[in-house]
Amino acid sequence: MYDTSYTSSMAVPMEKDAFLLEEGAHPTLIMTPEIERDLEVLINQNYVIVGESKFNGPEGGAGDAIELAKKLGVTHILLNAKYAYDASKKAYKYVENYDYIPVESGYLAGTGQMYSQIFYERIPNPIYVPYRKSISVYHHQAIFLVKMKKK
Repeated sequence: MYDTSYTSSMAVPMEKDAFLLEEGAHPTLIMTPEIERDLEVLINQNYVIVGESKFNGPEGGAGDAIELAKKLGVTHILLNAKYAYDASKKAYKYVENYDYIPVESGYLAGTGQMYSQIFYERIPNPIYVPYRKSISVYHHQAIFLVKMKKK
């Protein structure tokens, strides 16, 4: 969701203007409960905001934010996830169930009469039972930054 909710603040600075993420390197991820305070500290250290992602959703890992940062070439990510509310969503439980299908094995001759033998083949046919699953929803915010070179 970080990628789909991303809003650019500026074009990614050129390598001559900023310290961009080197090939194969990982961006620095800063998980913070006080995103505004930490953003102010970084801005005072000559960092600039390249873009931001904001969305509401279930609690998740930071892997998507890191992948987006690599694509953008940014070196730092400020990440915050605050609890927003509880919600429910439709989910399914799977109950084991089998159908039995008659299978005719052919005819057997015996004492002058024909007999057919029928066997039953067991085929899985699970039953999907819908229910409401409770989930916690969080307000996610990620700010993507790079440090500018001094002129």
